[in-house]
Amino acid sequence: MNSTNENSYIWDLPTRVCHWALTVLFVFSWFKKAAIAVFKKELASNVNQQSVWSKLFQVFLVDWLVCIVGVFGTGVVFVTIFNQLQ
Repeated sequence: MNSTNENSYIWDLPTRVCHWALTVLFVFSWFKKAAIAVFKKELASNVNQQSVWSKLFQVFLVDWLVCIVGVFGTGVVFVTIFNQLQ
């Protein structure tokens, strides 16, 4: 591989990572919007609100853990790929 192809490949990687990140953010936001709509309906009904809030807190914890794992996982993958290209 000559230097021109190698340089274009290195710049292609961040572009792909950004596209992937935007796709994940869009899908995650869409999912969260649907989850908020479900919880709003539950809160609007006269169901035991304590259980609704505990479910909402559990969802928050799972989302938080997914985000943490995603950040570390993406970092590891990016550093691995970057090291392979050097």
